[in-house]
Amino acid sequence: MKKKKGAGTVYNSTDRHYMLLKYLRSGVFMFLFLLLLCFSAGCGKKENKNLFNSFTVVSINDVPEDLKSTIQRKNENPFELTYSTDESGMYIVKGYGRQEAAECNITVEDFYYSDDDLVVDTNLSVSELNDSVSATPTYPYIIIKPGYIEDNEMKDKQVYEAGIYIREILLANSAIKIQVFLDERNVTSVEIIEENTVMAAMYPLIKPSIKRISEELSAGKSVDEITLSESSYYTEKILLDAISEILQEHKIADTP
Repeated sequence: MKKKKGAGTVYNSTDRHYMLLKYLRSGVFMFLFLLLLCFSAGCGKKENKNLFNSFTVVSINDVPEDLKSTIQRKNENPFELTYSTDESGMYIVKGYGRQEAAECNITVEDFYYSDDDLVVDTNLSVSELNDSVSATPTYPYIIIKPGYIEDNEMKDKQVYEAGIYIREILLANSAIKIQVFLDERNVTSVEIIEENTVMAAMYPLIKPSIKRISEELSAGKSVDEITLSESSYYTEKILLDAISEILQEHKIADTP
Protein backbone atom coordinates (compact mmCIF):
# COMPACT_ATOMS: atom_id res chain seq x y z
CA MET A 1 0.00 0.00 0.00
CA LYS A 2 1.37 3.41 -0.88
CA LYS A 3 2.32 5.50 2.11
CA LYS A 4 1.15 9.07 2.13
CA LYS A 5 2.77 11.83 4.08
CA GLY A 6 1.21 12.01 7.52
CA ALA A 7 -0.83 8.86 6.97
CA GLY A 8 0.80 6.90 9.79
CA THR A 9 2.47 3.50 9.91
CA VAL A 10 1.97 1.33 6.83
CA TYR A 11 3.06 -2.28 6.65
CA ASN A 12 2.48 -5.36 4.51
CA SER A 13 1.61 -8.73 5.96
CA THR A 14 4.24 -11.38 5.36
CA ASP A 15 1.82 -14.28 5.02
CA ARG A 16 1.39 -14.37 1.27
CA HIS A 17 -1.03 -17.14 0.45
CA TYR A 18 -1.06 -19.29 -2.65
CA MET A 19 -4.16 -21.37 -3.29
CA LEU A 20 -3.79 -24.28 -5.67
CA LEU A 21 -6.98 -25.80 -7.05
CA LYS A 22 -6.78 -29.15 -8.80
CA TYR A 23 -8.99 -29.44 -11.85
CA LEU A 24 -10.20 -32.88 -12.99
CA ARG A 25 -11.30 -33.18 -16.63
CA SER A 26 -14.24 -35.37 -15.63
CA GLY A 27 -15.93 -32.14 -14.57
CA VAL A 28 -15.47 -32.76 -10.85
CA PHE A 29 -13.43 -30.20 -8.90
CA MET A 30 -11.11 -31.33 -6.15
CA PHE A 31 -9.68 -28.44 -4.19
CA LEU A 32 -6.23 -28.58 -2.69
CA PHE A 33 -5.19 -25.64 -0.53
CA LEU A 34 -1.51 -25.10 0.10
CA LEU A 35 0.10 -22.27 2.03
CA LEU A 36 3.53 -21.66 0.50
CA LEU A 37 6.24 -19.30 1.64
CA CYS A 38 7.59 -19.02 -1.90
CA PHE A 39 7.28 -20.56 -5.32
CA SER A 40 9.00 -23.90 -5.67
CA ALA A 41 11.70 -24.13 -8.32
CA GLY A 42 10.35 -24.69 -11.80
CA CYS A 43 6.82 -23.54 -10.92
CA GLY A 44 6.32 -21.56 -14.12
CA LYS A 45 3.19 -20.27 -15.78
CA LYS A 46 1.51 -22.63 -18.18
CA GLU A 47 -1.57 -21.60 -20.10
CA ASN A 48 -4.46 -24.01 -20.38
CA LYS A 49 -6.94 -22.56 -22.86
CA ASN A 50 -9.68 -25.01 -21.89
CA LEU A 51 -9.99 -23.62 -18.37
CA PHE A 52 -10.02 -20.22 -16.63
CA ASN A 53 -7.92 -17.38 -18.00
CA SER A 54 -9.49 -14.44 -16.16
CA PHE A 55 -11.33 -13.54 -12.98
CA THR A 56 -13.64 -10.98 -11.40
CA VAL A 57 -13.53 -9.66 -7.85
CA VAL A 58 -17.12 -9.75 -6.64
CA SER A 59 -19.16 -8.46 -3.71
CA ILE A 60 -20.69 -10.73 -1.11
CA ASN A 61 -24.04 -9.32 -2.24
CA ASP A 62 -23.53 -10.98 -5.62
CA VAL A 63 -22.94 -14.56 -4.45
CA PRO A 64 -25.41 -17.35 -3.58
CA GLU A 65 -27.06 -17.04 -0.17
CA ASP A 66 -25.51 -20.20 1.30
CA LEU A 67 -22.02 -19.00 0.35
CA LYS A 68 -22.80 -15.58 1.82
CA SER A 69 -23.89 -17.19 5.10
CA THR A 70 -20.73 -19.31 5.24
CA ILE A 71 -18.47 -16.29 4.75
CA GLN A 72 -20.27 -14.29 7.44
CA ARG A 73 -19.95 -17.23 9.81
CA LYS A 74 -16.22 -17.68 9.20
CA ASN A 75 -14.91 -14.14 8.83
CA GLU A 76 -13.88 -13.66 12.48
CA ASN A 77 -10.78 -15.82 11.78
CA PRO A 78 -8.57 -16.41 8.73
CA PHE A 79 -10.12 -18.88 6.29
CA GLU A 80 -10.05 -20.22 2.75
CA LEU A 81 -12.87 -21.88 0.85
CA THR A 82 -14.17 -22.62 -2.60
CA TYR A 83 -17.74 -22.94 -3.74
CA SER A 84 -19.02 -24.34 -7.01
CA THR A 85 -22.38 -25.25 -8.51
CA ASP A 86 -23.57 -25.76 -12.07
CA GLU A 87 -25.81 -22.70 -11.78
CA SER A 88 -23.48 -20.20 -10.14
CA GLY A 89 -20.05 -21.39 -11.29
CA MET A 90 -16.98 -21.26 -9.05
CA TYR A 91 -16.04 -18.83 -6.30
CA ILE A 92 -12.72 -18.71 -4.44
CA VAL A 93 -12.75 -16.95 -1.06
CA LYS A 94 -9.82 -15.88 1.09
CA GLY A 95 -10.47 -14.23 4.47
CA TYR A 96 -7.87 -12.64 6.74
CA GLY A 97 -9.88 -12.48 9.96
CA ARG A 98 -10.28 -9.58 12.37
CA GLN A 99 -8.01 -6.62 11.65
CA GLU A 100 -7.63 -3.64 14.00
CA ALA A 101 -6.92 -1.29 11.13
CA ALA A 102 -8.50 1.79 9.64
CA GLU A 103 -7.79 0.67 6.09
CA CYS A 104 -7.17 -2.72 4.49
CA ASN A 105 -6.23 -3.72 0.97
CA ILE A 106 -6.33 -7.21 -0.50
CA THR A 107 -4.54 -7.40 -3.82
CA VAL A 108 -4.63 -10.31 -6.26
CA GLU A 109 -0.93 -10.67 -7.02
CA ASP A 110 -1.22 -13.63 -9.41
CA PHE A 111 -3.77 -15.90 -11.07
CA TYR A 112 -2.47 -18.56 -13.43
CA TYR A 113 -2.13 -22.24 -14.22
CA SER A 114 0.88 -24.35 -13.42
CA ASP A 115 0.31 -27.68 -15.11
CA ASP A 116 -3.26 -28.50 -14.00
CA ASP A 117 -3.15 -26.39 -10.84
CA LEU A 118 -4.86 -23.01 -10.62
CA VAL A 119 -2.66 -20.73 -8.52
CA VAL A 120 -4.27 -17.75 -6.77
CA ASP A 121 -1.92 -15.44 -4.87
CA THR A 122 -3.42 -12.73 -2.63
CA ASN A 123 -1.71 -10.27 -0.33
CA LEU A 124 -3.08 -8.22 2.58
CA SER A 125 -1.77 -4.78 3.48
CA VAL A 126 -3.18 -2.68 6.31
CA SER A 127 -2.76 0.90 7.42
CA GLU A 128 -3.25 2.46 10.83
CA LEU A 129 -4.13 6.12 10.33
CA ASN A 130 -3.00 8.45 13.08
CA ASP A 131 -6.17 10.50 12.83
CA SER A 132 -8.57 7.56 12.57
CA VAL A 133 -11.78 8.02 14.54
CA SER A 134 -13.16 4.56 13.89
CA ALA A 135 -12.96 2.05 16.72
CA THR A 136 -14.64 -0.75 14.80
CA PRO A 137 -12.44 -3.61 13.51
CA THR A 138 -12.49 -4.75 9.90
CA TYR A 139 -12.88 -8.34 8.67
CA PRO A 140 -11.33 -8.24 5.20
CA TYR A 141 -11.89 -11.02 2.69
CA ILE A 142 -11.88 -11.33 -1.07
CA ILE A 143 -14.20 -13.29 -3.33
CA ILE A 144 -12.80 -14.24 -6.73
CA LYS A 145 -14.93 -15.63 -9.53
CA PRO A 146 -12.80 -17.34 -12.21
CA GLY A 147 -13.92 -16.98 -15.81
CA TYR A 148 -12.85 -17.29 -19.41
CA ILE A 149 -12.41 -14.50 -21.98
CA GLU A 150 -12.34 -15.39 -25.67
CA ASP A 151 -11.01 -12.00 -26.80
CA ASN A 152 -7.21 -12.17 -26.47
CA GLU A 153 -6.82 -8.40 -26.63
CA MET A 154 -9.31 -7.91 -23.79
CA LYS A 155 -7.80 -10.81 -21.83
CA ASP A 156 -4.36 -9.19 -21.87
CA LYS A 157 -5.65 -5.70 -21.02
CA GLN A 158 -4.90 -4.73 -17.43
CA VAL A 159 -5.90 -1.34 -16.07
CA TYR A 160 -5.91 -1.91 -12.30
CA GLU A 161 -4.28 -4.01 -9.60
CA ALA A 162 -7.21 -6.31 -8.95
CA GLY A 163 -8.41 -6.51 -5.37
CA ILE A 164 -10.54 -4.99 -2.63
CA TYR A 165 -9.54 -1.63 -1.20
CA ILE A 166 -11.04 -0.34 2.05
CA ARG A 167 -10.85 3.34 2.87
CA GLU A 168 -11.98 5.30 5.91
CA ILE A 169 -13.80 8.54 5.10
CA LEU A 170 -14.41 11.31 7.59
CA LEU A 171 -17.73 13.14 7.47
CA ALA A 172 -18.10 15.79 10.14
CA ASN A 173 -16.77 14.12 13.34
CA SER A 174 -17.69 10.57 12.37
CA ALA A 175 -16.26 8.03 9.96
CA ILE A 176 -17.50 5.49 7.48
CA LYS A 177 -15.58 2.80 5.67
CA ILE A 178 -16.13 2.11 2.01
CA GLN A 179 -14.70 -0.71 -0.06
CA VAL A 180 -13.95 -0.54 -3.77
CA PHE A 181 -13.88 -3.79 -5.76
CA LEU A 182 -11.54 -3.86 -8.76
CA ASP A 183 -10.80 -6.55 -11.26
CA GLU A 184 -8.03 -6.06 -13.80
CA ARG A 185 -10.23 -4.02 -16.13
CA ASN A 186 -13.14 -2.50 -14.21
CA VAL A 187 -14.65 -1.24 -11.01
CA THR A 188 -17.07 -4.02 -10.12
CA SER A 189 -18.68 -2.52 -7.01
CA VAL A 190 -18.46 0.17 -4.33
CA GLU A 191 -20.05 -0.42 -0.91
CA ILE A 192 -20.27 0.93 2.61
CA ILE A 193 -19.01 -1.56 5.17
CA GLU A 194 -19.31 0.56 8.29
CA GLU A 195 -21.98 3.10 9.12
CA ASN A 196 -23.20 3.97 12.60
CA THR A 197 -26.69 5.16 13.48
CA VAL A 198 -25.54 8.75 13.95
CA MET A 199 -24.07 8.80 10.46
CA ALA A 200 -27.21 7.27 9.01
CA ALA A 201 -29.31 10.00 10.63
CA MET A 202 -26.99 12.84 9.61
CA TYR A 203 -26.46 11.62 6.04
CA PRO A 204 -29.61 9.70 5.02
CA LEU A 205 -28.70 9.93 1.32
CA ILE A 206 -25.30 8.29 1.64
CA LYS A 207 -26.50 4.74 0.93
CA PRO A 208 -28.49 5.65 -2.20
CA SER A 209 -25.55 7.82 -3.32
CA ILE A 210 -23.11 4.92 -2.96
CA LYS A 211 -25.51 2.61 -4.77
CA ARG A 212 -25.87 5.01 -7.72
CA ILE A 213 -22.12 5.67 -7.93
CA SER A 214 -21.41 1.94 -7.80
CA GLU A 215 -23.89 1.18 -10.58
CA GLU A 216 -22.48 3.89 -12.84
CA LEU A 217 -18.84 2.91 -12.29
CA SER A 218 -19.53 -0.80 -12.80
CA ALA A 219 -21.36 0.07 -16.02
CA GLY A 220 -18.14 1.56 -17.37
CA LYS A 221 -18.33 5.26 -16.51
CA SER A 222 -15.26 7.03 -15.21
CA VAL A 223 -15.30 9.06 -12.01
CA ASP A 224 -15.23 12.27 -14.06
CA GLU A 225 -18.34 11.21 -15.98
CA ILE A 226 -20.51 10.89 -12.87
CA THR A 227 -22.77 13.87 -12.20
CA LEU A 228 -23.12 14.91 -8.59
CA SER A 229 -26.70 15.27 -7.38
CA GLU A 230 -27.80 18.61 -5.97
CA SER A 231 -29.38 17.01 -2.91
CA SER A 232 -26.17 15.36 -1.69
CA TYR A 233 -23.43 17.20 -3.57
CA TYR A 234 -21.03 17.52 -0.62
CA THR A 235 -21.31 13.86 0.43
CA GLU A 236 -21.00 12.51 -3.11
CA LYS A 237 -17.96 14.69 -3.80
CA ILE A 238 -16.19 13.28 -0.73
CA LEU A 239 -17.10 9.73 -1.81
CA LEU A 240 -15.94 10.26 -5.39
CA ASP A 241 -12.70 11.90 -4.27
CA ALA A 242 -11.92 8.85 -2.10
CA ILE A 243 -12.82 6.44 -4.90
CA SER A 244 -10.74 8.40 -7.40
CA GLU A 245 -7.77 8.30 -5.03
CA ILE A 246 -8.06 4.50 -4.72
CA LEU A 247 -8.28 4.09 -8.50
CA GLN A 248 -5.20 6.25 -9.06
CA GLU A 249 -3.20 4.38 -6.40
CA HIS A 250 -3.97 1.00 -7.96
CA LYS A 251 -3.87 1.91 -11.64
CA ILE A 252 -1.22 0.19 -13.71
CA ALA A 253 1.46 2.75 -14.49
CA ASP A 254 1.53 2.47 -18.28
CA THR A 255 -2.24 2.66 -18.84
CA PRO A 256 -3.83 5.90 -20.10
